[in-house]
Amino acid sequence: MKKIIHAMCLLALASSALPSRAFSQPSGPQKDRLVLPAERKEVIGGALDSLQRYYFSHDVAERVSAIIHAKEKSGRYRNLDSANALARALSEDLQSAAGDLHLRVIYSAEPIPPKPPLNAERSPEQISRMKIFHARRNFGIVELSRLPGNVGYIDLRAFADTVVASDALANAMSFLSNTDALIIDLRNNRGGEPEMQALLASYFFESRTLLSTLTSDDASRTHENWTVAVKGPRYLGKPVYVLTSARVTFSAAEGFSYVMQAFGKAKIVGEKTGGGTNPGDGYILNRNFAIMLPYATPIIPVTRSNWAGGVVPDIAASADSSLRAAHIAALQTLLDAKPDDLTGERRNALDELKREPASPPAR
Repeated sequence: MKKIIHAMCLLALASSALPSRAFSQPSGPQKDRLVLPAERKEVIGGALDSLQRYYFSHDVAERVSAIIHAKEKSGRYRNLDSANALARALSEDLQSAAGDLHLRVIYSAEPIPPKPPLNAERSPEQISRMKIFHARRNFGIVELSRLPGNVGYIDLRAFADTVVASDALANAMSFLSNTDALIIDLRNNRGGEPEMQALLASYFFESRTLLSTLTSDDASRTHENWTVAVKGPRYLGKPVYVLTSARVTFSAAEGFSYVMQAFGKAKIVGEKTGGGTNPGDGYILNRNFAIMLPYATPIIPVTRSNWAGGVVPDIAASADSSLRAAHIAALQTLLDAKPDDLTGERRNALDELKREPASPPAR
């Protein structure tokens, strides 16, 4: 086995466990191929060896290894001669045994290339390519708007790298700075770069604040994550709502949501999320298989816990109706707090929203 990267993935926010940072993971369905018994044994053995060496909890690693060994002995993997099927089965069993959604085996039809350490200096060419990649996706910012009643709205579908995206976020927050309430839509956000999480969260904190501490059995990997400096005005003292979906909102998006909720900076509207917490490193098992292994778990100082069980919304609503629910809540809050400010516009918008049929609340 070859370690891909010691990816300290120091989630400057609450560690939204960004496994994608360890190496470029394959996107979309992978062309399947035959796995012979010798390779299957190599992948399973390598996965368990890496688990015991690098997983953040030695006790959990021992327990999970014993479970997987027992499954292997019982013949659970004996007839899995498909690369995709083997990766899927191992991932399901590892996640179930550990209760960790970021623990998984990955199959790539193309050989998995190792990446340089995260702290390695990027070349101008690398930064240029990265900027082009993110710019074509508008740095994850799909929509900015002023909703009726002077409620700001941002549809953010990824946390892009701050090296190239901090100005885009600053411009977005500047656009939103004159609104009286804000809705941050993470219903289609599966995560992204930890530094961008910290940067976005920092717009809602007045002073430097400890957001989380990453902990593990290996004390050398303990790390404190703090808010950072921002460009332009902060968004302080105003109602903020974060939209979530059970199907998509995950990882970094969950971490941001949980921290904002825990510190009383936002109300969560929508569905309970999946509960992906722990940041991970990647390890190559052979040319086409790798394993993602969480190396730490975040502890939020306010709750002394994290979102392993999922982020529970303050206002339960289906993903489809959560924007409407958040807009109603924002308008009502503003009308209660500022009854003489934009009263007509807000009352008309509120009445119109209430006349719209709502989807049933998320279960």
